[in-house]
Amino acid sequence: YVSQPSFTFSLQLYLLMSLFNDWKSSPSNKSSTQNPNDDIIICDPPNDSIQALQWSPNANLFACGSWDCTVNAYSLDSETGSSSKIFESLNDAPVLDVRWTLNGDGILSAGCDKIIKLWNVSQSAAPVPLVLGYHEQPIRKIAICSDGTRSTSTQIISAGWDKQLRFWDPQQTAAYHPHTHSASNTQSMYASHIKATHMISLNERVYDLDLQYPLLFLALANKKVIVFDVRNTHTPVKECVTLLKHQLRCIAAMPDGNGFAVGSVEGRCAIHYMKEDSEKRIKNFAFKCHRQQQNVYAVNALRFHVAQPSTLASAGGDGTVYFWDKDKKQKQKEFKRMHLPVTDCDFSFDGQFLAYSVSYDWSKGIEHFRPKLQKPQIFVHKLQSKTENV
Repeated sequence: YVSQPSFTFSLQLYLLMSLFNDWKSSPSNKSSTQNPNDDIIICDPPNDSIQALQWSPNANLFACGSWDCTVNAYSLDSETGSSSKIFESLNDAPVLDVRWTLNGDGILSAGCDKIIKLWNVSQSAAPVPLVLGYHEQPIRKIAICSDGTRSTSTQIISAGWDKQLRFWDPQQTAAYHPHTHSASNTQSMYASHIKATHMISLNERVYDLDLQYPLLFLALANKKVIVFDVRNTHTPVKECVTLLKHQLRCIAAMPDGNGFAVGSVEGRCAIHYMKEDSEKRIKNFAFKCHRQQQNVYAVNALRFHVAQPSTLASAGGDGTVYFWDKDKKQKQKEFKRMHLPVTDCDFSFDGQFLAYSVSYDWSKGIEHFRPKLQKPQIFVHKLQSKTENV
């Protein structure tokens, strides 16, 4: 037999535990079942798959581009972990890449609308961008290049699915008014106002690129990597087939420019050096990653840590982020698996945070797309130290 006071206390305890469990499962709480790493959850994410994410070069701000045709920017309080959306713009087509300007005042975006836009972050109400360049096919990646000595030497680099690598002078701009021009004549309209300073025809489409001045690293659809010196692009300084056997997905330049990391759809990464040296143990190698039992997932993004050059972060279709030490050839850290693929990641300018986006990556096609269940999210992981001792 149970006395009435004990029963009442048990009922109250049960109700409190139920409320606590409901609080834990709330999407806005850090202890959510969809947040197994107990990281910071960014408020008000995009409504469709997130394609690109990048931190500001000088502040705790980051931008993302997504398939709902928006460019968004967020501010993060490093002390409290609270976040707020500070900018949003709507484009005519999905956004495939975003980049901050060197001073952190603006955001470059490009994608399926085939034009490069510059957005003023402080212009929050009905922002009107400037157009810096265009392609005949969707623009997959963009980069901002500067020698670090003169602001006038800055140039924009774009790579598209039209097999073109183009260089643009940001001083040549044109105002973009989406309500007055149709998408069909956008390229011809800007062709009369904006001219590329240089164009390179490639053998295949560019799937990813990274820049470590003065070297520009390109990952192509034919599984080749081409490296250009942006000071003299007439001939590549390196062109190679990597150790990976399947389609390349992402590439990251080493912070010292001595090589690159590349990832593929086969759940493998490769480390390649510009010059191998067996005596110094500088040798190319490949390793398996982002595999769950018998399933193999694509490597969606690679990033080197800004303060610890040997540390490489990889984000994959298995919903996991890994930290690797390329010099010791070992895994440093494995994040707990997310409920959706990790589509991109990036370290903050001071190396204190890693932001990563979680959303459907379309690897299983439209038949597995569940928009009501696969809500995109952005998380920020605070590193315990600049080298994340694990």
